[in-house]
Amino acid sequence: MPRISEHEHNIAVDINADTTVCSKDTVYHWLEQHAYTYDFIRHYPECKKISLVLTMNHSIIDM
Repeated sequence: MPRISEHEHNIAVDINADTTVCSKDTVYHWLEQHAYTYDFIRHYPECKKISLVLTMNHSIIDM
């Protein structure tokens, strides 16, 4: 679906695309603790189940 990305609406940013850094690193931990001071919020916390919803011919498939 076009035009649904938060990036296109300038309300999302990818902080790290480096696959060598993970959520256990010191920098990530600092960012997680201080991001709110820069008005960043985490939309998809680890504990939240993320599902892909597809619509086809007015039917919804939850994967």
